Amino acid sequence: MKRALAAAASSPVFANLLMVCLMAAGIAAVLNLRREMFPEFNFDTITVTAVYPGATPDDIEESVTIKIEEAVRSLEGVRKVESTSSEGLASVRIEVDDEIADPRDVLVDVRNEVSRLTTFPDEVEDPDVELLANRRNAIEVVLSGELREVSLKNLARQLEEELLLLPDVSEVTTSGLRPLELAVELREDDLERYGLSFADVSRAIRRSSLDRPLGVIRSPGEERLVRVQRQREVGRELLDVPVLTRPDGTRVLLRDVARVSDGFVEDRRLLRLDGRPGVLFTVFKSKEADTIRVAERVKAWLSERRATLPEGCELAVWNDGSQAVIDRLSMLTENGLQGLVLVFGVLVFFLGFRLSFWVAWGLPVAFLAAMALLLLFGGSLNMISSFGLIMILGILVDDSIVVGENIARHMREEGYTLEAALRGLAEVTWPVIASVTTTAVAFLPLFFVGGMMGKFIRIMPVAVVACLIASLIEALLILPAHLAHGHAPARTGTRLQRWRERVEAWTEDFVERRYGRSIDWALRYRYVVLAGATALLVVVGALVATGRPAFIFFPRLDARMIEAKVTMPQGTSFERTRAVVERLARAAADLRKRYGLARDGRPIVRRVLARVGEGGSHKGSVRVELARSNQRDVKAFAIVKEWRERVGPLPEVRTLVMGGTRHRPGGRPLELRILSSDPERARAVAGESRAAWGGYPGVFDIEDNLEPGKRELRFDVRPGADALGSSVADLAGQLYAGFNGEEVMTLQRGRDEVEVRVRYARSLRRSASELERMRLRRAGGPPLPLAWAARVERGRSLSRIDRRDGRRQVTLSADVDDTQTNANLVVQEMKERVLPALRARFPETRFVFGGQQEEQAQTLSSLGIGFLLSLLGIYAILALLFDSYTQPLIVMSVVPLGFAGAVLGHLLFGLPLMIFSIFGMVGLAGIVVNDALVLIDFANSRRTAGASPAEAASQAGRVRFRPVFLTTVTTVVGLLPILLETSLQAQFVIPMALSIASGVFAATVLTLYAVPCLFVALEDLRRVFLRPSPAPPAAALATAHGVA
Repeated sequence: MKRALAAAASSPVFANLLMVCLMAAGIAAVLNLRREMFPEFNFDTITVTAVYPGATPDDIEESVTIKIEEAVRSLEGVRKVESTSSEGLASVRIEVDDEIADPRDVLVDVRNEVSRLTTFPDEVEDPDVELLANRRNAIEVVLSGELREVSLKNLARQLEEELLLLPDVSEVTTSGLRPLELAVELREDDLERYGLSFADVSRAIRRSSLDRPLGVIRSPGEERLVRVQRQREVGRELLDVPVLTRPDGTRVLLRDVARVSDGFVEDRRLLRLDGRPGVLFTVFKSKEADTIRVAERVKAWLSERRATLPEGCELAVWNDGSQAVIDRLSMLTENGLQGLVLVFGVLVFFLGFRLSFWVAWGLPVAFLAAMALLLLFGGSLNMISSFGLIMILGILVDDSIVVGENIARHMREEGYTLEAALRGLAEVTWPVIASVTTTAVAFLPLFFVGGMMGKFIRIMPVAVVACLIASLIEALLILPAHLAHGHAPARTGTRLQRWRERVEAWTEDFVERRYGRSIDWALRYRYVVLAGATALLVVVGALVATGRPAFIFFPRLDARMIEAKVTMPQGTSFERTRAVVERLARAAADLRKRYGLARDGRPIVRRVLARVGEGGSHKGSVRVELARSNQRDVKAFAIVKEWRERVGPLPEVRTLVMGGTRHRPGGRPLELRILSSDPERARAVAGESRAAWGGYPGVFDIEDNLEPGKRELRFDVRPGADALGSSVADLAGQLYAGFNGEEVMTLQRGRDEVEVRVRYARSLRRSASELERMRLRRAGGPPLPLAWAARVERGRSLSRIDRRDGRRQVTLSADVDDTQTNANLVVQEMKERVLPALRARFPETRFVFGGQQEEQAQTLSSLGIGFLLSLLGIYAILALLFDSYTQPLIVMSVVPLGFAGAVLGHLLFGLPLMIFSIFGMVGLAGIVVNDALVLIDFANSRRTAGASPAEAASQAGRVRFRPVFLTTVTTVVGLLPILLETSLQAQFVIPMALSIASGVFAATVLTLYAVPCLFVALEDLRRVFLRPSPAPPAAALATAHGVA
């Protein structure tokens, strides 16, 4: 390595060509890197969904859900199985342990097992099995206007097809439209008059419409296809279908017994933008596409298409996903430039213009080279990778400072020659390589973080390591060549040169007189210094143990969108739910006057999007668009609070959840899952737990999954009905066909599939009293009145049934106002005070905290294991560098001191500890050891020269004071723009930057004093318990450092 580095330093042409190549590759990478909000990945969760139209949750649990659970539970790699049985739908979620099996392999196994299930009821549709993926939409567009529903749907379909033709658009979904349906509604009296049944009518419709290939005619000249094709595609064509032909030749047509409705399904849906009917288009990009480019294409299409819309219609961007990407990249660029200027200013002050220029120039070179490596590793420019680039900003010049300052020192002392520069480079080569390696190893645990957070954060260490590799290449192969071929500064120069000489003299005086005297005093009273450092750790540990600063897994961030989700009691009509949603929308619209204009001249409270019927007639939502965070002074949470007050009490609403749409990973802050085989006991436990949560200030929007279902009419055949030719199967089949409808066939109209359903007329399905008119048809006899053949009981089912690992579970969840309380404190008190009493009364009940608590436990557990492994890796690197088992412990002693500084920094700034703070502290472990590493390395060299331990430590502190001080200042100054950033995009990265900046600052102060004291104290211990350690052989140490 010595020869390679010497050759590179001796050839400025090589260094410049390498620099140009790295920068060119970086520029090319920037132009080709995919820009997106978050990296795309697959979750380790497989979902199985099965539709059973009209079935109750109890029916679905027994006939569908349990069968799927039992089929997949024993598969290799399955960690957890959860399910939800709701009206007409079974949903099973299978969590895969990716350390045991590849989720894609488990997906194949699940599909095979589900396909083998043959005991589902006939009405159950084929289950859909898929692996969940993190797909982010590029942009959302709303079409609004006062059009008839059919006209709005036709226009929406046309626009959807045009959007799909745009480059890199993979999928477009629509919301607010009802599916088409061709309904044949039979009249009971006419069926009885003509002696017809549902099966007769369905059979006649099927036979009247057919499109089927029949074969091929092969003649000597050509081949011709033969097919029968008579497809009745619209409702009026079905009216003349004969359903009965009498012996005399007369026919009964479908129009004689039924009403044919060619329209939409009966389940109503509504979407309104500022009070006007609308359709929401969600545009997804292909996996390798650039979010910004896709959004720009959609907005360009939007500008052209607006001119051709029908009068009164409007196309508008509702949610531009590319704007967040642009904001984050802008923040990266602005803070990078600001950091570069600040770092350069600090370096000029202490190192002079020429040395500072080449050291600071390494920053853009390293960044661009890192872009090329990021592209090579398959990464993208997204929110997480940009955070990594921002966080590493102040650290990139550390190795260049150490190399540059040491080369400059040797050239000042030995003359401005190439040989002096090479000796300066060789002296710090291995320490610099070790310092970069330890920093990279410290960030590696982020690559193995578990849970959903780990999926998102995994790209960050890739970006960080890419930057570190690039900076090491620049520091060892490019910077020395630029410095080695310099010349001595003029003895009588410009005013700047004279000013630099005064700064240099002041620095040398400060190091020798002030710091020198203080380090000598510290070494003399080394055990007092070490006791003080230990006391600091104890005090900080006590603060953390008492919850200061508090720990919040994921902070509540300001949001661009706020939302109110309303759930009415099951069975509530569409009209009643719509009235509540409109009340919420009016209250939101009134907020425009309350908050006025933003800094951009537009209202702070902007457009209001209301939806009803998505998920059932009893559900609705209102979403409100706000001005961007940097355009307003009021926070979204305050606007939500005002909105809630303006809405007032809604006694008919079962749950109302209001807040920002920026969801936190893992779910809600509080979530308690109660597992019990007795539903009534689980309900009682949930009630007491809910009451306990209600007693905590700041806990609000408490929800559970115990919502009562719709009222039911439960039919059974009367005793003796079998003698009349009636059976349970006949009863169930006719009622199912009459009320849910029998699907006769499916028609294809463009991109829409239209179901043809035969059922009773709406008047017969509107009221329970109309059931008296129904007739039960039986084989070999006339129809019987339903009341003769069947009896009915009234009841109510659950709206949903949740299960976890084969047991029913009740889920209780709530939100938390972080300014009043802390979710971790609430959970801790629940575990200590509430749950023990509940376990004593209900011993068979099991309690599991889910949501953010479960995500937090999984994240911190995996992070802790990875952190311990990284500490072992750092120890191994240092042990190899120093050829010692004990000296690495001296260097690594600054890690807890850095953690203490990070905690104190959060207290000083008034911020709670967050998961991003912990991520920063993990990376901090590899950063703070670098200064101590260089200091101990120099102390070893002085010991080799024959100095005593105290003399070696004192000289190491004096000589290494400048690079240690400069690396700390440049790290803090480089992160300063982020710490002062007020934009929404910075709120994620500020805790990380604060952990690193405050931790490095604290660790540096202690490195300059505590580490030399530890170095000498270790020699004291050796003298007491062992023989004094000889100084390392000069030849061995020189070889380790690459010196001949």
